Amino acid sequence: MRPLALIAAVLSSLTLLPVAATGQATLEDTVRQAPLFEATIDDPDLVMSLKEIARERNRSWLKIDLVSGSGVGSSLWMVCQVRLLTELRGFSHFVVLEQVSDVDGAMEIGFLQSDSVDLKAEFGKDDFEDGEGLIGGPEMCAGRSLQTDTLRLLPTRLTLGSGPPLARQILPVLQPSELCSDQPGTAIATFEDAELEVRVRRAVRRATLSVGAQDDLTCGLVSGLADLVALSARIESLVGIQNLTSLSTLVLTNNSITDISALRGLTSLTTLHLAFNSISEISALRGLTNLTALGLNGNSISDITPLSGLTNL
Repeated sequence: MRPLALIAAVLSSLTLLPVAATGQATLEDTVRQAPLFEATIDDPDLVMSLKEIARERNRSWLKIDLVSGSGVGSSLWMVCQVRLLTELRGFSHFVVLEQVSDVDGAMEIGFLQSDSVDLKAEFGKDDFEDGEGLIGGPEMCAGRSLQTDTLRLLPTRLTLGSGPPLARQILPVLQPSELCSDQPGTAIATFEDAELEVRVRRAVRRATLSVGAQDDLTCGLVSGLADLVALSARIESLVGIQNLTSLSTLVLTNNSITDISALRGLTSLTTLHLAFNSISEISALRGLTNLTALGLNGNSISDITPLSGLTNL
């Protein structure tokens, strides 16, 4: 069955599951009632929309409308929105199960928790045409890969319907000290310091071009951030930054930081600047062996032995 006919069949048969005997809706019930995903971009170089028109536990059906723009630009934008939808649905990977065309028409998307799932066992399908059966994961559109001069993707507008975001409906909000590694990618990361959260949000927005001032910072989003610069931002606490596990560059010069223990697990860091803070103890840096640049001047550090194993400095 081609996607348009499949979509019609799904829409005609889609009903909400009954409420559990306790009076509480099941997770499946919540997923089906949650606002459907919609993203649009209206730019001189690309006018396009992607709308989720139906969903099941591990699938979504999408309607794609390309008004104007190049095939390359529209395909990249579409893939990035599908990746975001994947995170909002609580999965790490997606697979194109069926499609009409690459950039205009309809698609059936399946959601996975890894890239090693047997697609036939999971979705009952193993006969894929060109462009189908391809699995995408967190690496899609990560970091700064979207920031190209030719695509001009900044005007992307993202909505999730009139209700609260899907992530807040069915997934937990972490305490600042909690780890995203213990939660699904759509769990909401938080920060003890409000100014640090503001700076992280700005950096994620620049990197993904899809996060607004009021949107949730999910674990999937913050864990993909590669660079964070917050100069003279009056930041006092770093609790919450431990979930920015892809950071390679972190610049926090001239703040009011005293405790850097939250940096302990950020082993991807290559550049770290903490000059002119109020730091006296740096044992948290001991395991950051990928560091090639480190700035600590303007602090009150008396013991630098934790740096002895950082041979790349």
